[in-house]
Amino acid sequence: MPLTIRAAEDKDSKAAKCQKSIFFGITCTYGDVFTIWLGPIPHVSICDYETSQEVFVKNGNKYKDRFMPPIFTAVNDNLGLFAANGDQRAEMRRFTLLTFRNLGVGRELIEQRILDELEERCAEIDADATDGRTVVHVSELMDLAVGNVLNSILVGKRFVGEQKDEFWKIKRLMDTSAEVFTMFDMTAPLWFLRRFFPGRLKVLTDVQGEVLNYISREALERYQKVQNGEYTINSEDPQDFVEAYLAKIEEDKEKGVTNMYTMECLKHVIGDLWFAGQDTTATTLVSGFNQLVNHPEVIQKCREELLTLTGNGSRPLSLKDRAEPLYLNATIAEIQRHASVLNVNFWMVNHEATTVKGHPLDSGAVITAQLGALHVNNDIFKNAEGFYPERFIENPKLLNQLIPFGIGKRSCVGENIARSEIYMIIGNLLLRYDIKPHGALPSTDDQLPYTMGKMPDKTTYGDVFTIWLGPIPHVSICDYETSHEVFVKNGNRYKDRFLPPIFTHVNGNLGLISANGESWAEMRRFTLGAFRTMGVGRELMEQKILDELEERCAEIDAEATDGKTVVHVSGLMDLAVGNVLNSVLVGKRFVGEQKEEFRKIKQLMDSSNEVFTTFDMMAPLWFLRMFFPGRLKLMNEVQDEILNYISREALERYQKVQSGEHVLSVEDPQDFVEAYLAKIGDDKEKGVTNMYTMECLKHVIGDLWFAGQDTTATTLVSGFNQLVNHPEVIEKCREELMRLTDNGSRPLSLKDRAESHYLNATIAEIQRHASILNVNFYIVNYEPTTIKGYPVDSGAVITAQLGALHVNNDIFKNAEKFYPERFIENPKLLNQVIPFGIGKRSCVGEHIARSEIYMIIGYLLLRYDIKPHGALPSIEDQLSYSAGKQPDKTVKLEFVKL
Repeated sequence: MPLTIRAAEDKDSKAAKCQKSIFFGITCTYGDVFTIWLGPIPHVSICDYETSQEVFVKNGNKYKDRFMPPIFTAVNDNLGLFAANGDQRAEMRRFTLLTFRNLGVGRELIEQRILDELEERCAEIDADATDGRTVVHVSELMDLAVGNVLNSILVGKRFVGEQKDEFWKIKRLMDTSAEVFTMFDMTAPLWFLRRFFPGRLKVLTDVQGEVLNYISREALERYQKVQNGEYTINSEDPQDFVEAYLAKIEEDKEKGVTNMYTMECLKHVIGDLWFAGQDTTATTLVSGFNQLVNHPEVIQKCREELLTLTGNGSRPLSLKDRAEPLYLNATIAEIQRHASVLNVNFWMVNHEATTVKGHPLDSGAVITAQLGALHVNNDIFKNAEGFYPERFIENPKLLNQLIPFGIGKRSCVGENIARSEIYMIIGNLLLRYDIKPHGALPSTDDQLPYTMGKMPDKTTYGDVFTIWLGPIPHVSICDYETSHEVFVKNGNRYKDRFLPPIFTHVNGNLGLISANGESWAEMRRFTLGAFRTMGVGRELMEQKILDELEERCAEIDAEATDGKTVVHVSGLMDLAVGNVLNSVLVGKRFVGEQKEEFRKIKQLMDSSNEVFTTFDMMAPLWFLRMFFPGRLKLMNEVQDEILNYISREALERYQKVQSGEHVLSVEDPQDFVEAYLAKIGDDKEKGVTNMYTMECLKHVIGDLWFAGQDTTATTLVSGFNQLVNHPEVIEKCREELMRLTDNGSRPLSLKDRAESHYLNATIAEIQRHASILNVNFYIVNYEPTTIKGYPVDSGAVITAQLGALHVNNDIFKNAEKFYPERFIENPKLLNQVIPFGIGKRSCVGEHIARSEIYMIIGYLLLRYDIKPHGALPSIEDQLSYSAGKQPDKTVKLEFVKL
């Protein structure tokens, strides 16, 4: 019977493909054993199999205690299996392993539980069939199947009929718990949470308590019945885990032993078995079926083997068959290697000084095996990116180097359950159904490539979704119509930007980027008016760009050898854009020896980006003042140095105005500073004391530099990287330009813009691919509202995910392709490219940037034959998971004058 998988569309494949484990990339530079310092604690990572085996298996008794975030210790009280250490954990692990063995885990009893579950799930699939085909949401199927098997082992009950709602509540509670605990909670000391965030600590404790109480309610009810005499424990032959645990409590009670077996501990053990056993196994199965439908030849080989084993499907696959289906076993191994759901082995505490592969390791360090790195190591698994089950048949020893369940004394206690489920579910579904994708092939890329755990493509969240970062909901909009509705039609409600506390501190609510309210609105109005008065987008702007291009091209021509000049494109664009921008701001270009001034500005801006870390962006200001005053001082000094240097021309001119050495051209200011100083003088004559101060001017100039120079230069670099990869586009642009300029007898002009259809389309396609601004920055929502039917609370922050809009295949067909013709075939698409942001906080320098991009690309294509210097440059984004995109800026191109 045909079974069609419904899976999410691939939102972002290339970024995840670039590195399945970031740690494997580190090993290429630092070797198989390296240390990362997180705060004062050295975290040692092992990235080869032999050393992992030596440390965690042969010397496993030394590495039994898990490194615990303080909050885990607080909410779990060293109870259970996962977040516990010492004798308590060891005793619970021994009991759990023994009980599972007695319950027949890995043998007939577990097989029957799995088969019972499969029969019910398959009956539902068959009943839902239309024309013999059922569309199945694989994640939900696997979640429920695995959850039912696990619950039947733990409390002897499956979720059937209306009881399925109980399972979905458990799943929802577990997901909520995972979302509530943030990186901040994991790293903050307990005393710190108690003192400064008692409400947050209570939320974390309450959420954990609710999860454990609901998951373990069957056990608690049975215990009450035992106490009331309403239930008799079957001590000789317990049929589930809770029965065995309650029998142990009764046995110890009869012996007068007071020990670790309490109902509170049972709650944590059941919770840990649910947390560790349900999602990991279901996720592996989802990943497996995503892989299988991408490789139908593997499905076919598995099915042929299974039909042979089961007499042409006359009986279901059994655990007794496990030694025989070599290809199915190899396929499952390859699924687990790719899924690698547990990226790391969790961190273990090293209690004494030792050495690991010759490296000294201090007492107090924490150590782990980077399982994700092991599983993509090309020295072990040749062509590791490929899905190739045959590797395990060609070399059976590779099976030993696969570690899907952890390694050492803290490896997964439910490993045999999971292995049985994965084998039985995959095997019997392949035996029973022809399984194919529903629509496009599902992505096989990891959706969380840089985390402790991996996540396959499980579900689609739609065009509006919320990500909780700490206590603040971040709402993302991924379609054009809703973005336009929110940020343009209702733009007056969404003007205030969500600012990290450190930004507000170092900028004092001055300028254009890190300011809100009247101060920001007034500076934006003035800047737009000043640019308009100065002819931005018209003749004056055109002349500034042409002057700069003439000088840059004269240098290129002077450096030519045999008519060819090798040009570092990023350096060319940085200086060209910087000169145009500086001439607009202070009427000066960097020529001759003055280029060193530009390089210093660029160096200062780059160093500022390096100094401000994610930690600085997230930390409350009082926290930085109390615990990191030196760091706060450094950030203030870096910001001041940049602003003082960038605005020094403005400050010098202001001093000259005050001393009578410079007379302002109030009627016809030729640059932005002149217009601003004229405004200060005008307000002074009127006796108005307002927002126009020299301190504010420093911030406005700084913001225009930060926002205007790098983004435009980066777009141009990205553009030329694309163009030399598509010489046919260059040729079409040049043909159009030659026609417009009478065979190049004059330079391109902004007046030609309406006629150069193909060049405009090419620039739009460059901007769509470059998509330098991945997000529209987050805007604060001040009142409860709805967005596309979803309620959004006051205090939430909202953005348009511009990067997602620009690669939406529903809008831009074959979005991965560089195809300018799409904008000629459908001119309405031009409105859906949003390179400068959307709404009231869109880029104030948009007209300058558009003029520069048009003139620079057109002028250079008209003047030079441009080709790659050596290999074609990469067109891949170098920062795929950031707020901004970055092309390869190391590229050099060959310029030959036409």
